[in-house]
Amino acid sequence: MISLFLLISISYLALIFAFILGNKKLKNKGSSTKELSVSVLIPFRNEEGNLGNLTDDLLNQTYSKEKIEFVFVDDHSVDRGAEIVKNKMKDRTVQLLSLSKQEGKKAAIKFGVESASNEIIITTDADCRMSRNWLKAMLSYYQPGDTHLLLGPVQFVREKGLWNRLLRTEFAALISTTSAAVGIKNAFMANGANLLFPKALFLSLKQDKLQLNVASGDDVFLLHAIKQKFGKKAKVHFAAEPSAMVSTSAPKSLKDFISQRIRWASKSKYYRDSFTKLVGFLIFLGNTNLVLGLVLFVSSLMSIKLLIVYFMIKWIVDSLLIFSAKKWNNQHLNLLDTFLLSLLYPLYIISIALLSLLFKPKWKGRKLDYFDSKQ
Repeated sequence: MISLFLLISISYLALIFAFILGNKKLKNKGSSTKELSVSVLIPFRNEEGNLGNLTDDLLNQTYSKEKIEFVFVDDHSVDRGAEIVKNKMKDRTVQLLSLSKQEGKKAAIKFGVESASNEIIITTDADCRMSRNWLKAMLSYYQPGDTHLLLGPVQFVREKGLWNRLLRTEFAALISTTSAAVGIKNAFMANGANLLFPKALFLSLKQDKLQLNVASGDDVFLLHAIKQKFGKKAKVHFAAEPSAMVSTSAPKSLKDFISQRIRWASKSKYYRDSFTKLVGFLIFLGNTNLVLGLVLFVSSLMSIKLLIVYFMIKWIVDSLLIFSAKKWNNQHLNLLDTFLLSLLYPLYIISIALLSLLFKPKWKGRKLDYFDSKQ
């Protein structure tokens, strides 16, 4: 059993070291200066509390306004969201669309892409905020013919309290891993809050590859479909600069957090990308290895020193991964928070894995399995 503990330890740490090196390989700055026409796609459902701030940020972009089209797709909202969009964006090039028969974010994105006037699509969410140079930064990384998918950085909004600090640290680890995987030329995660891709490419992908029958995962299944289509020639990049950052609110309560993570975990059974499966497996094992080590110690099969050494090395290496993305993620994260997260993460990852098997996730008041039979 000690041999198994050591094998898992070495495998996990080797993976994280590879990710740290991946972040070092990313370009710090986009090289394109030509302004291209772009359609910014925003699906929304019952977001009247957020659409005012989002539209303000979009209207304040430094990118040439004649080059921007905004495409809002209303997913059966029952609030004043559509009215807010109509009033705020009345002087700009905008399409305000509504889903009729279909429901869900994937249907909204598909409808929006099909309706967009421009070849370059950037997606974001209705509850996001961004800097004035967001579009300029994202499009500076786009090279026609050399970009199948551009992943942009995302962060949780900074608020007071330990809860928010831990959530921001954990989410920073996820985005750092996302960018690092691009650095080693094997991307496996994406976030639809900040994503760029060519319209023609999206429309050329087969619907079954995008897993349209699965309610969530519009971003990661798009990435996987592109990898499957192009193989090692897939051109996936990451916009590694602060001005490309998009901010979104962290879950306000433990219940909201668990619901979000069950939703994310529930789609993993549909993954077909082997590297995604491998990374998920190693991360799960690397964290549950601490539980295995504790069991071995209690059973007098392993020294507590070995368990402590693994924990300390894992904490340091995990922290280095998060801080390796500081050139574009300047959230002022600290080692105390990464230490606390390291203590809690094994329990968290086991709990979410079990809960995702027992409960159907919800989003926007809908059970996600509802879409499996409707789309």
